[in-house]
Amino acid sequence: MINSNLETFQMNLTFERSFLPARSSNIKIVAAVKGQITPEAFHNAVTKLALKHPLLRSRVIVRSDGSAYLTTEGGCCPKVIIKEERTTEDIFEAIYQEDLQPANWENDPTSRFFLFGKTGNQHIIVAYIHHTVADGRSVAFVMQHLLSLIANPSQEVKILPPISMLDAVPSDIKISKMLTKLLGMINKKWGKEKITFTMKDFLQVAQEKYTQGPEIYVDKSLTREETNQLRQKARNHGVSVNAMILAASILAKGIEEKASSPNKVGFAVDVRKKLTKNTGEACNLLASGLMVNPKYKRGMTFWELARNIHVKTLKNIKSNKKLFMKRVMAPLMDPTFNDAMYMMQQSSWEGTPMLKKMGNKKSPVGAVLTNLGGLSLPLDYLGQTPIKLQDAIFFPPIGVDSVIEIGASSLAGKLHLVTQSKQDAQNQLVKEKILVKIIEILQKNTQQ
Repeated sequence: MINSNLETFQMNLTFERSFLPARSSNIKIVAAVKGQITPEAFHNAVTKLALKHPLLRSRVIVRSDGSAYLTTEGGCCPKVIIKEERTTEDIFEAIYQEDLQPANWENDPTSRFFLFGKTGNQHIIVAYIHHTVADGRSVAFVMQHLLSLIANPSQEVKILPPISMLDAVPSDIKISKMLTKLLGMINKKWGKEKITFTMKDFLQVAQEKYTQGPEIYVDKSLTREETNQLRQKARNHGVSVNAMILAASILAKGIEEKASSPNKVGFAVDVRKKLTKNTGEACNLLASGLMVNPKYKRGMTFWELARNIHVKTLKNIKSNKKLFMKRVMAPLMDPTFNDAMYMMQQSSWEGTPMLKKMGNKKSPVGAVLTNLGGLSLPLDYLGQTPIKLQDAIFFPPIGVDSVIEIGASSLAGKLHLVTQSKQDAQNQLVKEKILVKIIEILQKNTQQ
């Protein structure tokens, strides 16, 4: 049984819980699978999957003081929903309607799984897992294990227990006396400007943020052949695929922007290999974030920009302090400071002078990329019921008006670029143009 308090990073996610659409707080993966999958086989596989990954059947309990903890006590298996929709249009509509549904954390587990009726020669499987208990790599592992259990239901299930990141940070991550003193000064200064929000305030922000419903997905992709060419070009030029995507994003943003904005780029980083405990393929929230400020000058070639991003990214990733310090420092801050920072980021609330200075709210970000570290899923799952993975798309919980945000996944060997747009024609048009332009830039520099 698991009973653990949520760390500050996870607590911020709990404010977007039951009353928000599922899309805002869940990581989702959609897989197209060729083979025969019965509802009974699917249900049994999900049941075993929840034994393998305990957090899939966890619940979040919010105490009266606003703090929260994660528990598997009294938890039940993830929801399994069988849908009969068969046409592509019906399936997308069903997924969209599910995105509107909030997650009732205190009564339902933090995950749910869908199996859609066979369309042509394939099934569609959709997994929703709340971001509080999973990151992008976890979701890919979960789908891989689910497909394996469907293909071979008699296999032994080995439990993969989660760990707390704060219990496994590298040994060189220590809060110095000087930093402790600085945090104390910040807390003292914050005490003079202190603002306390109630759950009613968070609910109001959520309602204002989602008055038009969830955002619309915009999905563009390369072919498998183009994806392989992209990877080969990246190797030839000594850069990562992510650096290529980020370079293309900056160039596309510059073409479509009416007024230029700073080219800051941020992306999620899997830190499993840097932890002092072995996490294996457990479902867990073990991601951190990094910011990179590329130096883009007019006349700079695509590959020069990609190389600039790649070198700076490697430098930042090598620094444990850049990766872990924010997660380690957050619990030392006044909880109401974290709440206020969250409110300023999520709403039109301008914040206090101190928060404005520390939050840097007015600094636009060029692109947000979810970095899956080149993770790909096996295409064939051989067992009693052989199945083949046709495609798999990863949908991170993104969607910010002022940010060109991109989720990138090539889980089944085909690169997808996914973003979200408000249900507003102009916003959607701009983001669609940018995604198309990114694809064109990648194709051009891959084929040369």
